[in-house]
Amino acid sequence: MQKGWKEPKHYRINNLFCWIRMFARHLPSRRARHWIYRKWLVDKIGEFVRIGLDVEIRFPKNIEIGSNVQINDDVLFMNHGKVTLGDGVMVGPGVKFLTVYHDYEAAILDPNNISVPCWQKGNPTFLPIVIEDDVWIGTNVVILPGVVVKHHSVIGANSVVSRSFESYSVIGGVPAKLIRKIKKGD
Repeated sequence: MQKGWKEPKHYRINNLFCWIRMFARHLPSRRARHWIYRKWLVDKIGEFVRIGLDVEIRFPKNIEIGSNVQINDDVLFMNHGKVTLGDGVMVGPGVKFLTVYHDYEAAILDPNNISVPCWQKGNPTFLPIVIEDDVWIGTNVVILPGVVVKHHSVIGANSVVSRSFESYSVIGGVPAKLIRKIKKGD
């Protein structure tokens, strides 16, 4: 550590939220866990939200959760960019919301900085993820930066969603593709 170096205030605040996050996500009491999420960790949260055990929200002020939302256990919000969950969204266990990526081509192909590791090159890009109302997200789905899933859609388990989809869609696969449209009477 440099002599005379003082930790900036925003580092201390991030460290505080990190400790609160670690404490809250392991609380067995749903009521206590929800109180901490509402009071300290989530900027905007609706009514009747259920958040399971071991849900990790990396940047609490970059998330909006609607009403009647269920987030199951072991969900990760790597939300450097904003994540918005509409009303009635159901998130299965093990889902990952990733809002940041690096320009890997610029990082690898940069001839000026051969001695610098590629993970230190390039600028990160933060893109929001929007999940509209009444979307069901299956177990272990990965949602990548910039994705918008329109209302009344279903994402199958173990899918990797790398692009946006229209309303009333059933999607799945790696990478996720449209399986079929949901029609009235289905």
